[in-house]
Amino acid sequence: MIKILAYALILIQYIQSSKVMAKARVSKARILGATIGDGVRIKRGAVLKGHKNISIGSGSFIGENAVLVAYGEKLIIGERVLIAEGAYISTRNHRFRQMDTPIIEQGYKNKPVIIGDDVWIAWGAAVLAGSSIPSHTVVAAGAVYQNSDAPTIQRLCVEVEKRSSESS
Repeated sequence: MIKILAYALILIQYIQSSKVMAKARVSKARILGATIGDGVRIKRGAVLKGHKNISIGSGSFIGENAVLVAYGEKLIIGERVLIAEGAYISTRNHRFRQMDTPIIEQGYKNKPVIIGDDVWIAWGAAVLAGSSIPSHTVVAAGAVYQNSDAPTIQRLCVEVEKRSSESS
């Protein structure tokens, strides 16, 4: 009896981490309204919010514990995009310009996020509202990427060489 339970636990662990569950997570996201291309993999623990505003291109990968938030605006992810474990991407940001009002009381500002093809968003990176990441870009681990006019936020990223004859 103990052997059977042990095998059952091993089987459950395999199923949870397997491609079967990754496909199930993709199917669930589609049912909830996300537009998802062929061959997309969504790993265990990834969180998608605002499914109807999310579009993920073919061949893309969403790593474990990555968070995609698309409230009020579109989050468009291109083809063959790698979003590593723990990355955070959001179309929503807090308002914070009124110095005499606590930030928590200022509400939100929603802006679309567009990520080009063949982009790598490395471990723990954050891509914030209003960002547009060009194709063939790497956003470094732990970086905060934001296209913004806000003077208090730095845009930290690493752009890789474009694969063209110029760089040869």
